Amino acid sequence: QRAYGALHTWIRYVPVPPTVITETTHMMESTVQTLTVPESDLHEVAVDLIVEILRMYPSHIPQNEMLVQKLIPLLLSMLQPAFDRAMQHTTQPGHEHDEEDENMRGYCRIVTEMGESYMSLILSQQHYQEASKLVEWVLRCSSIADKDIASMTLHFWYRFVVDLESIEPYELRQNIVDAYTPLILK
Repeated sequence: QRAYGALHTWIRYVPVPPTVITETTHMMESTVQTLTVPESDLHEVAVDLIVEILRMYPSHIPQNEMLVQKLIPLLLSMLQPAFDRAMQHTTQPGHEHDEEDENMRGYCRIVTEMGESYMSLILSQQHYQEASKLVEWVLRCSSIADKDIASMTLHFWYRFVVDLESIEPYELRQNIVDAYTPLILK
């Protein structure tokens, strides 16, 4: 727990080049692996660390490209089973609040931060396949009955609309709207 906390502080306050994070793939993989263990005591600090990495290394900064290209598949592939398990558990009828709800809260924090930090990828046509998965995950978090969890996504949707409205020319903006409309209206 102290190691995750120290790393979180280090990333937040020290200008660490993204290549350093990229080169420590084993650290990222073990952090994400921690999130897949349902009863892990390290779940919350691992979420905090990943959220901080996403915040500090957004996709619109060219130097972050290698790190972003590593994080997207890592997070999407490794978190998918845990995210799906937690989603199924939290949406069961008669469900009582438990540890899995807290796990879901952490997953939605990561997904929402990833969406906000990678907005430039989401709104670019060349990354639609990866970006659409991310938008779909944000939509799933938005649909959770727990209003505290679902409301985490509101800033993402606000940024999505504001950033989308700033895209010129209009035809390019409309192409992006057309691409996401079926996904969002599902």
